Amino acid sequence: MDETKELTTKDRLDGPVERSPLQEAKSRRLEKLAQGLLLGGNDPSVLGGAALEGILEILDFERGFIFIARRDVGGSEADPGSFQPLATRARKAGGSGEWGSVRNPDFAVNRSLLKRAVLNAEPFAVNDCLVQPTPESEAQHRAVLSQSFDLIPGVRGVLYLDRGLGRGELGGAELEFLKEFSGRCLLTLTRGYAVSELEALRARIKPVR
Repeated sequence: MDETKELTTKDRLDGPVERSPLQEAKSRRLEKLAQGLLLGGNDPSVLGGAALEGILEILDFERGFIFIARRDVGGSEADPGSFQPLATRARKAGGSGEWGSVRNPDFAVNRSLLKRAVLNAEPFAVNDCLVQPTPESEAQHRAVLSQSFDLIPGVRGVLYLDRGLGRGELGGAELEFLKEFSGRCLLTLTRGYAVSELEALRARIKPVR
């Protein structure tokens, strides 16, 4: 049984979305975030954390995750492979405006949505998603935005943002913004990931004498 009680997916935005002054302001903040990421080096976890803090602040969401989906050798196209958390962020309690990491991120998200994101290139929104209980927390209903993106051949990233219910439904405006974020900011993360993988490969290759 699917763990999601209500699923709202926009495989295609229904025509152009008119931008409000608030959306224009968000776009300007996003441009500033993108410029900062370009100066943030090539460490994927650092870039991922900075990108999450930026988009969570702009969209006023509570938690964000970036997972790496690495397809298993010999796996089929319908199998997203294994997931590994790259970066997580959550607002600290008390309204301090500070961010912290999410404990046990593998159990803090709806894994069926992670798989859905890897198998679908377009962003989607879920207005009522059930996150199963863990030893540290009860079951929760949360609104989710998600978007997958390419890293290197055979490896994809998954952006997963969520917040509590009761703050209005997610729709075309949020999905359009997520696509804009992907084009401006996640490309920088993709570059950093590729560079770090190349450096790791070079370190494993012993020089021939």
